[in-house]
Amino acid sequence: MISFVKNCLARTTAIVSLIAAAPALATDLPPGDTLEPIPVVALPAGVTLEATFSEDFDITWTQFPFTRHVTGTITQTVYRMPDNTLIFRYHVSNDSDSDGAVTDFGASNFSGFETDVSLASSLICFNCDNADRATRDIFGTGINFEWDLGIATGFNSRAMVIRTDATSYRVSNGRFQPLGYGRVTVRTGRYFQTLRGFAYPVVDSTPPIASISGPSALEHSCPPVTITGRAYDPSGFDSYKLEYATNANGPWTLIGEFEDAVNPDGTLGVWNANVPEGYYFVRLTAINTAELSTVVTGVVYIDRAMSPVQIRSPREANPAPQILGGAVCFDGTVWDTGGSSYTIQYRALPAGAFAHVDPGTPTYPGQIITDGLGSWNTRTGPTAVPDGLYQVRITGTDGCSNTDAETRDILVDNTAPIAIIASPAACAFVRDTVTITGTVADANLAGWSLSYTGGDATGWVTIASGTGPVNNAVLGQWNTSGLRNCAYTLWLHAGDASSVNCGSTTNQTSHYISVNLGCPNDFNRDGVSNSQDFFDFLTAFFTPCM
Repeated sequence: MISFVKNCLARTTAIVSLIAAAPALATDLPPGDTLEPIPVVALPAGVTLEATFSEDFDITWTQFPFTRHVTGTITQTVYRMPDNTLIFRYHVSNDSDSDGAVTDFGASNFSGFETDVSLASSLICFNCDNADRATRDIFGTGINFEWDLGIATGFNSRAMVIRTDATSYRVSNGRFQPLGYGRVTVRTGRYFQTLRGFAYPVVDSTPPIASISGPSALEHSCPPVTITGRAYDPSGFDSYKLEYATNANGPWTLIGEFEDAVNPDGTLGVWNANVPEGYYFVRLTAINTAELSTVVTGVVYIDRAMSPVQIRSPREANPAPQILGGAVCFDGTVWDTGGSSYTIQYRALPAGAFAHVDPGTPTYPGQIITDGLGSWNTRTGPTAVPDGLYQVRITGTDGCSNTDAETRDILVDNTAPIAIIASPAACAFVRDTVTITGTVADANLAGWSLSYTGGDATGWVTIASGTGPVNNAVLGQWNTSGLRNCAYTLWLHAGDASSVNCGSTTNQTSHYISVNLGCPNDFNRDGVSNSQDFFDFLTAFFTPCM
């Protein structure tokens, strides 16, 4: 044991001396050549880490009556030089409880590339076991590192470095790569294990494949926005990034950077889109391991608010609410870039609960621009209401569930005016100037008129009119002079201010009575002769009708 430690110390001293005298560059290893000893050099300045891969190994064999294991870990790191070429660095560790020592390590798939081989001086440890020689097979594909004494159990080897003129790499998927692409082999004596899942150099002159499949062109999008598509390269993929801008020429703001390829079509990233509503350019930039890039751009509409709902009818209360009845019609605009739907509701003021004007279709689909929105039957059916003050509300909802609402206060009046002619009585004989009395009343009276027709008249002739109520009083004086004795009809018509059935009419009442102009000439109107008939005759005789 003492001799072993002395040998290790002596070997470590030699290594430290070698590091001090290490050349600036690694030594080229052409196909079929062996490099012995292997120089120890530092990683060149300006390298950037591209990727790291790691796999555990377990070399197992039976040595009767025992099963033996040599276990450890292989770690590969890929660096990119300032001149865009790649360095593949391997680190082999041997677990302290292994039943043997690692004697060989091999990496494959370097055919067609120049390689410089060295041991990295950036990892210094006490009693390190350096590889004694490196051999490249005659085909140039495999490079093998050998330890004469093996990697001592419990001690880590110095990292082995293969610098290439390759500018791109690919990663083995472990199952489908032919000819052992991305394969490494670790050996102890005549027992070995082959592992996959590591990077290997490739020739790549084509840019990566990149596409944006969603959101589709000019599609409205609801934050957060899921951006879908592809970003990959079968010859070696590095990374991609997503950006957005308000102008096709930028400036661009980063959404996110990602290392994993996306193929087939899938989620590229999620954009919180904490930006004002409007159109935005979205840019995808994919980069492969050869530093070639592909850029694709799409346009999306970020929807953050429902466009304002506009109501043209009913009108605003100016100064008082509009008086409506029957079918109340709504007209206006409900529209949004991302599509919309809307509801129309009503409630009694001051604090009633809102209900839908159409319970069967509470939500209306579509985009309405300066057109009818729907109607509310205030007179009959399940939505009929008593006269009074109400509020109607139209609420628009866009494709992102943003809402905007507009309200109107209205006065519902479905009650017709009172219009009654009290005198003269129906079928009375009248003459000279006839005083006509009666009643006209309504909570929202607009006006009334008193007219007659008959005799030589071919239409209605106005006797009197007004806009105010009349309570069992004189409606008008009918001057009958010049009219021929005949039958006449009196018409009292009243209307209120309610706009009924979408403005097609108002609440109205008419009262008709018929009278006779002149003197009675049949004193036996009841069909029975009696003394009253005689007195009626005397009255007419002493007070003649003219």
